[in-house]
Amino acid sequence: MEFGWGSGQKPFIENGCEVNTCYGTNNRSLLRMDQFDAILFHVQTVSLFGWPDIRSPHQRYVFVTMESAQYLTIPLTSSKYKSAFNLTLTYRRDSDFPYLYGAMEPVPSPPPTSTRNYAAGKTKLVAWFVSHCSSMSNRGK
Repeated sequence: MEFGWGSGQKPFIENGCEVNTCYGTNNRSLLRMDQFDAILFHVQTVSLFGWPDIRSPHQRYVFVTMESAQYLTIPLTSSKYKSAFNLTLTYRRDSDFPYLYGAMEPVPSPPPTSTRNYAAGKTKLVAWFVSHCSSMSNRGK
C-alpha cells in the first residue's frame, strides 16, 4: 500500500523532501522487518498482515488511517497497541504527518465575478461527498 505517495526514492525527491535518501516500499521481503527505519500500519488492514516478530529500538511504527475513530477495526484500548505507535499519519491536522482530504490548486487567472445567486429558489441538495452515509452523529438525516 503506497497511500497515494508512490514507492522508491522518486516521491521524496519530487516533493522536495529535505531528506531524500528515503526509500518507500510495500515489499516486506526487501529487508528483514527489523531493518526498516519506519513501518506504516494501515489500521483498517493491520489484522490481515499482522505485526513484525522483531522490532529494533530505532524503528518507528506509524499509525495510518483516513477514517474517524468510530470506524477503526482494531481496539486501540488494547495494551498491545497502547504504546506501539510512535507517529501518526491521519486526516487530522494535529497528526505528525497530516494527510488531508482534497487539495487546493491555484487557477491560472481569476474567474469572472458574478452577482448571480445560484442557490436562489433552490430547495434540494446539489452534491454531498461522504464516505459513510450512516454515522453515529446522524449526519445523513
